[in-house]
Amino acid sequence: MNPLTAVDHNYDNRDTFLREVIAIATLDLPRLPPQLYYCLFVQSCPTIDVTLEFIENKKRWFDEFIEEKEHADFAKQHLRKIGKDLKKSLATVPGKYAAVHVRRLNSLDYRPGFDQRILDSRTYCQAMRQVEAEHPGIRFVVHSQGTFEDFDIFSSEPRISLHLNKTLNSTFVEMVSADVLLVSHSSLSYSAGLLSQGEIWGPDSFWHSFPYYWKTFESKKMIELGEPCLLPISR
Repeated sequence: MNPLTAVDHNYDNRDTFLREVIAIATLDLPRLPPQLYYCLFVQSCPTIDVTLEFIENKKRWFDEFIEEKEHADFAKQHLRKIGKDLKKSLATVPGKYAAVHVRRLNSLDYRPGFDQRILDSRTYCQAMRQVEAEHPGIRFVVHSQGTFEDFDIFSSEPRISLHLNKTLNSTFVEMVSADVLLVSHSSLSYSAGLLSQGEIWGPDSFWHSFPYYWKTFESKKMIELGEPCLLPISR
């Protein structure tokens, strides 16, 4: 039986998409006790003796669970182990880098309020400036869907690389493996952040709870129109 109940990210209808999802969704997740278990990705769960009610409420349960520091620390040690194992499965970006997930509207974003999930590119630039201030010299890798013409504000900057329309599993692993990850309003990059051993930045308004050790950026704050995405390097 196929465990996937929802897949929202196959924008270009690739035939290989399901295999990409399965590469992530069939990870050897630790067999935690049911009351401490969380199914991580696209509502996919391995066989485990839990009640249907628990499975249906896993997201709400986990959001409440990690609000306490002790619980967040408990979850972190298990989740990061999964991320560490996942990094071994695919090649990642060499050197120190910050991954930036720029979520775009897709064909399934028809539900009311979904357009509010899309952050302005200048908001990401503002957050990237904050990251660069704390990590001088870091490179940025922007993950998204679309054409290069849609991302002029990023493509004109040599410190930023664009990874567009890549396979889901390689994108996910690169986000998990990043030294710094900027999460968008997306459960995809949120899940990557939970598995990551790196520094995580998330928008200050989100429907999931953040662990206490994540940093946040202002989702309404952006650079001025016409400014370059990153500040010039001081000589």
